[in-house]
Amino acid sequence: MKRRDFLKNLAVCSAGALLLPEMFLSQAAEASWQSELEDLNGVEVRPTYLRFGPLENRFRTNAVVLHHIGNTNADVPSTVVHRWHLNNGWSGIGYHFLIRKDGSIEQGRPMNMVGAHCYGENRHTVGINVVGDFTWAEPEPEQLDSAARLVAALCTYYGFGPSDRTVLGHCDLSNTACPGENLYSRIPEIIGVAADLYVPGQSRFQQDLPETGRGRQPEDRRNSRDRRHGARSNSTPRGGERNALPVVREGRGK
Repeated sequence: MKRRDFLKNLAVCSAGALLLPEMFLSQAAEASWQSELEDLNGVEVRPTYLRFGPLENRFRTNAVVLHHIGNTNADVPSTVVHRWHLNNGWSGIGYHFLIRKDGSIEQGRPMNMVGAHCYGENRHTVGINVVGDFTWAEPEPEQLDSAARLVAALCTYYGFGPSDRTVLGHCDLSNTACPGENLYSRIPEIIGVAADLYVPGQSRFQQDLPETGRGRQPEDRRNSRDRRHGARSNSTPRGGERNALPVVREGRGK
């Protein structure tokens, strides 16, 4: 979808927002996704046409967070995770992307919207779920390749280089076993490949964090501290071993 068509569609959606709010939210999310994905440097993302509740714009992005499903190594699709997260009382799937066993990438939440994947860190991060339970199973080579290409494209889009401060495991930010040791240990490899593919100076996203965008919102308060973030993930205390910290921490002042 060209940007002109995106703006036209968004205007049509806005006109009907008062009469059909649920349809407006769905159409606006779809229009936003189609426009954003044009700028992901050739990374193919499979559309899922999920319907969401209320979503918020994310005004600043400085990190990517990797997750696994946990407690099942099944090839779980975005539609199933979407249902789980709706049952949690969220607006829909909390991850922005989901990588299946064959390496295909499925869309989740629109990528410029606040996610529901990492408690307290959703307002400045993009969430990627690599399908599997990597506390014991191994990620597929196709998944690792797709993760590296997607990370590179996202870093290019948002304008920050792939590093151990910008590409994180969930356990770097929360008291959790996610994304499992067998994926967590591969993050340096993912970063290395992504760094080779990263194109500096090609950011498409205008970083802007107004005062009204600060602080935790209701969905984030409902979001888990590793409670049912995927299937029924373990909450084994672990913490990241790479000592990675995001540049911005939420809810701690300016």
